[in-house]
Amino acid sequence: MAPIATVEPETTPEIQNESPPESAPSKPTIGIIYPPPELRNIVDKTASFVARNGPEFEARIRQNEINNK
Repeated sequence: MAPIATVEPETTPEIQNESPPESAPSKPTIGIIYPPPELRNIVDKTASFVARNGPEFEARIRQNEINNK
């Protein structure tokens, strides 16, 4: 039987000098993203309406969406 030769992989300088990939921050950034003023106005009015008319508004929406399954 012929002897088995071992071959070591060649390393290139480019691979050895690469810096490790940058890791993602360990904590997510927490903050508030404010919508544009015109959209914010609509959201505020809708929230006020739902706060005042919650049960009636919910019943009306359920009735409108009864066939939407």
